[in-house]
Amino acid sequence: MRKTIFKIIIVSLVIIISASCNSLSESTSTFSTVSSELTDQSILTNNPCTAPCWNNLIPDQSSTGDTLEVLTHLAFIDPYNIRVLTSSWWADSEGGEVIPAILIRGLCVQPAETVCVEITVVEDKVKQISISPNYRITLEEVVGNWGDPEDMVSHPYGAECVGCIVNLFWSDFSMLVTSVDRRCVKGAKICQIIYGGGKIPPGYVVDEITYTGSVPSYVKKWSKDSRMPWPGFESP
Repeated sequence: MRKTIFKIIIVSLVIIISASCNSLSESTSTFSTVSSELTDQSILTNNPCTAPCWNNLIPDQSSTGDTLEVLTHLAFIDPYNIRVLTSSWWADSEGGEVIPAILIRGLCVQPAETVCVEITVVEDKVKQISISPNYRITLEEVVGNWGDPEDMVSHPYGAECVGCIVNLFWSDFSMLVTSVDRRCVKGAKICQIIYGGGKIPPGYVVDEITYTGSVPSYVKKWSKDSRMPWPGFESP
């Protein structure tokens, strides 16, 4: 079941979870110093528009041309490193059939060759926008701006190196926020805490922000057993 739930976002998560499993703190991602002008602050400012709109791109409305036009004018996207790739899409298909799609990938100005955003387009309509922040954003900051998530699902990954993926979903904004704990801890520390009914420790970093038009099928398929009530954060 969980394999089905996460199959859409797994492509973008491959880059995330293939990184080193070592970490020095609760913050599971490391970032080089990037000037604020070269970062996307929209998750915290709601500027220039509110989710699921992102930098004036709107899922189920914006086109391929709109996407390329926006990306070439964003200060944090390298205009010479915008790539259009062949891809697939499942969320709007019946019975899990694969729908041909294109993936528009925008690389960051800083750090160079780092993916900042991936946008899936089907039949010339944006279906999914996945942002990989190039600076440190914590789950506390996101929840502080958007309020408590409606749904939370977490699951361990890996064999020798056991980590944990945590997904928070806001249906009103069709927004999914993912944090990945990469540490090689038996049972995956944050998963153990969540499964044990504990609160989320402070400092967990956002690895990916995903916007869609309507509630995506993989969220609709989350079973009652996999959904968890939002536990809140531990006191600092």
